Amino acid sequence: MPNEQKEGKAGDSLKIQVDDGQVTLDWDRNDPMWNFLNNLTQEQIQDFVNESIKHGLQTTNLDGETDAREGDGV
Repeated sequence: MPNEQKEGKAGDSLKIQVDDGQVTLDWDRNDPMWNFLNNLTQEQIQDFVNESIKHGLQTTNLDGETDAREGDGV
């Protein structure tokens, strides 16, 4: 999906663009929700994205236990 862009919640400045498997993040450096990214290295941001993807691939079942979804090989 070339040039796919996702936005977070209303008022959230984080923009995520995926182009040929390359993920690019852009945010307002003054946004209190995302300004912690200002001081991270590219490697730390990459780790943050990877962990966010892994976390997003999990779901909580009705018993309150966390189950990994199929394909959780990220």
